[in-house]
Amino acid sequence: MPRLLVLLAFAAYSYRLHEITRQFALLLEERSGERTRIARELHDTLLQSFQGLLFRLQAVHDMLPRRPTEAIQLLDAVLDRGDQAIAEGRDAVQGLRSSTVIDSDLIQRLTVLAEELAAPRENQASPTFRLSVEGQPRVLDPILQDEIYRIAREALGNALRH
Repeated sequence: MPRLLVLLAFAAYSYRLHEITRQFALLLEERSGERTRIARELHDTLLQSFQGLLFRLQAVHDMLPRRPTEAIQLLDAVLDRGDQAIAEGRDAVQGLRSSTVIDSDLIQRLTVLAEELAAPRENQASPTFRLSVEGQPRVLDPILQDEIYRIAREALGNALRH
């Protein structure tokens, strides 16, 4: 009988150890996914914007000796683009800080996003968005919901920029 108790205790211990290992692996995978998402977000916004700025600044540098008037005009455009890059970076960081825990209604989040993107901007026409929901809304895992929101935000933002 004591051997059976030892075996049962060992089995329970092994099972618990397996569960802890599995949960740890899931946390590591989640953390790795979050890092990948942050890297993608930074690449898609900040790094591309600053790379474009560097190319334009190089063009200004090359123009300066021969065409100073055009260089100044291009520099003004580059400075405007720099302001946009800073705003995009700020939006990206804000997006990284946002959490579905605060607002778990994906439909509401997408509606607010569309309203923000459709707001009139200087020298730009206002786009029109329509969000259609088919079927019964379901509760989603917060990580999945956040990914859907980020994909929609990126897609709509790209559509407006390009």
